[in-house]
Amino acid sequence: MKIVGMPVISGIIILIIVVSSIGGAQGSAVVRDSLYSEALQEKRYLEILLPDKYEQKAGEKYEVIYLLDGEWNINLVPFIHRFAQQENYLPPAIFVGLPNTYNNGVNQRDRDFLPANGADKFLDFLRKEVIPYIGKKYSTNGDRTLFGHSYGGLFVAYTFLTDHRLFNAYLASDPAFHWNNGFILNYAKERLPKISGENKLFWIDGIQSTYKYMGIDIMDSVFKELAPKDLHWKIALYPNETHNSVRLKGVYDGLKFFYDGFSISRVNFHPMNGIALKEKPFGVFVFGNAQVRYTIDGTDPSIMSAKADSIITLPGPVELKARSFNVRGANKEITTGNFREGKAFKARSKPGGVRPGGLNYSYFRGEWDTLPDFSRLTPVHSGHVDSTFNLENMPDKLNFGIVMDGFLEIRKEGYYIFTLDSDDGARICINDEPILTYDGLHGMGNTHTYMLPLKKGFYPIHVEYFQKGGGKGFDVRYVPPGQKQPQPMPIPFETLYSR
Repeated sequence: MKIVGMPVISGIIILIIVVSSIGGAQGSAVVRDSLYSEALQEKRYLEILLPDKYEQKAGEKYEVIYLLDGEWNINLVPFIHRFAQQENYLPPAIFVGLPNTYNNGVNQRDRDFLPANGADKFLDFLRKEVIPYIGKKYSTNGDRTLFGHSYGGLFVAYTFLTDHRLFNAYLASDPAFHWNNGFILNYAKERLPKISGENKLFWIDGIQSTYKYMGIDIMDSVFKELAPKDLHWKIALYPNETHNSVRLKGVYDGLKFFYDGFSISRVNFHPMNGIALKEKPFGVFVFGNAQVRYTIDGTDPSIMSAKADSIITLPGPVELKARSFNVRGANKEITTGNFREGKAFKARSKPGGVRPGGLNYSYFRGEWDTLPDFSRLTPVHSGHVDSTFNLENMPDKLNFGIVMDGFLEIRKEGYYIFTLDSDDGARICINDEPILTYDGLHGMGNTHTYMLPLKKGFYPIHVEYFQKGGGKGFDVRYVPPGQKQPQPMPIPFETLYSR
């Protein structure tokens, strides 16, 4: 019994730790606010949850997610959102919970959410009172999402069909489309042909065992036939869920659907910078996000800019700007590559007295946070960098530096892409020109690249590296001209010469 019970207890402890981490990281408590609604002729409460460090991020603007049945959803939905945000699926947001009114202990959600009752008044409450109030009081960016479950999901659909421009995204969880003999289904048939999608987003989730009873199957057919082409919509069905539990998976997947393509990272392209010859085209290789737009005229990329394929062919010296886009618009970060006009580095004939097989190195001891001026230091020993060279075989594990010198033979003229990754700092020089510097204290995994036009011949090559503490690593490669796909390869030792 103890053996069976231990994994269960461990799992509970792990779950508590994960939940505490996400919940605690929310960074702010729910703020209770209120306003008097002329539309509803009553005082209504609001529950506001702000992003982490909201007050410290002056100038930042946020989407607002409005939660129907606020007393039930102000904890659940932000919790799910926070988890997705920590995984970099979406940006932070402001949450506005809309708790229901209770008269003599009776929940008035039927009055507010059902079209035959007071849904139009509640819609006016949102449109004319709540949204303007939140927009004036908080730092909002104009993007709005409406979430509702069950009758709340019905109201979400009613809002979209009545005033589709009010929100950017609509999330209806297990919505009661069957209400009143399928009123909303007929309303959808009437309204959908009259509205434009305008890149709005609509997510519906339900349960495999009950979606037909709820009318979700009929709504699916209506949307397939009549939904505008520029409306992004999806219906997802889940097995083995209850009417309430389906919110967990539905909200998570729905929020990710609303931000498909979102990224907090810059577009990753290589080479990152370099020297380009006038009227000599070259390729830049793009990795990651499929929705990348780019410019070469100095302007920031927009959704109307040229779309990047896996290879962008550039005409010559340009400034390349690239940005990824998600389904709702531009991601924040822009990657800039500067390909300045220049000439091919001057090659020389084979130097006298050199032999192929690697470079010479000098070994230094010292404690540095950045690359030192090795020319002012005295090496403690020297050696040869060949196929057997390994940092693990150095005399010290910490606090040392290495300088490598020799010549690189280029056997084919063209553009070469050099790559550098290191732990800690490193630098590569060709013809006494620094082409790649990755200085400071850092780990591996952030490759830097630079493009050079080279002619056949020999070039002095000088490489510096230092290791302070922790892990260590050093990797220099190149991509020779003529490759259709960039495959950085170790520089062959037979092309490296030393005396």
